[in-house]
Amino acid sequence: MASKIRVYGQAQNLTALGIIHAYMKLYPEATIEDLRNAFPDALSPDKGVAEIFIDADTPDADEHYFTSADEVIETADGKRVAMAKLWTKPSYDNLVRRAADYDIEVAEFEHQQQVGKKGSYYIEYVNGFVPGDEVETVQQYEESKMKRGCLGWLWVLLGIFLIFLIALFIGKCCSKDDTVVPAGEITETAIIVDEAGGGAQTGANGVAGQNAGTDASSVNSSTGAAVSDATGAATAKVTGNTGTCTTAPAEAVAQIEKYQKQFDAIEYPVGEYQLKPDAKAILDNVARIMKENPGMKITVNGYASREGNPQANQVLSDKRAATVVDYLVSKGVAPDCLKASGLNTSDPISKELSPNRRIDFVVE
Repeated sequence: MASKIRVYGQAQNLTALGIIHAYMKLYPEATIEDLRNAFPDALSPDKGVAEIFIDADTPDADEHYFTSADEVIETADGKRVAMAKLWTKPSYDNLVRRAADYDIEVAEFEHQQQVGKKGSYYIEYVNGFVPGDEVETVQQYEESKMKRGCLGWLWVLLGIFLIFLIALFIGKCCSKDDTVVPAGEITETAIIVDEAGGGAQTGANGVAGQNAGTDASSVNSSTGAAVSDATGAATAKVTGNTGTCTTAPAEAVAQIEKYQKQFDAIEYPVGEYQLKPDAKAILDNVARIMKENPGMKITVNGYASREGNPQANQVLSDKRAATVVDYLVSKGVAPDCLKASGLNTSDPISKELSPNRRIDFVVE
């Protein structure tokens, strides 16, 4: 039978841990007893401890077991399982042979030079395998992305149509003139530019005054420019006569940067894009700031680390960005204030792998 998952590693014991994590991807309903049955203690007679798997929250889970947050195995029965660290060559070979019974393939060590830091492991899905409902195929994701794009354009067109109707209604209301002018009397009012002071005053009756008013109107309706205050904080940038503002106060930008750092501390596991509860809590604050500053626009950039092939990493970075945008929209942020962009493995911030699996918020 063709393998479904391939495990890469640069250390024997971490690769052993990767095999167990791969097993849980294949059998997400497995309990701690299922693990013990699939990989019995007899596989590793020289493991140095009584059992291969124990409850990670027990006092026995000491330095002889994998107990870090990203190493602990979570089973379907709610257990946090710690796995024995000691794997000699004979025990490791037993484990690899046992893994093959569950469609798990282990790559040779000499082919792992690009996997990552010393002691890491990496899981790759092969031969078309996708783990359950939690991960979409590339084709499914592209189809859903297209649907989201079409729906977004539908909302944009609907918004333009509503703005047109409102403008038409206001125009009709404003066109009504309730001033009564007696027959035979014509009153003209012009805006005269005071070039010396840069201001404007009201003049009366005359062609010259009327022309001056036209020029003044042209000057006052021109496009404004972005300016900065004495502290360097950006102020509103006005675009033509649209009246739309596209920047945010410096204080709001600083808050977004603070939550960016907090979000970076929550690293994505390899091959995953779902939001953890603590990540959602941070995004709740980002959504609050954006709703308090309606003119704020943010581009959400998603990144992947260099494991895997470029096509899979592109899809993964797209998903990481899109998942964040979808969550912010669900919290009431206007969709047109957000943009998702998957940037694959570009712009790495660390030589280590995990910090590069991240999200960046770019305030526009």
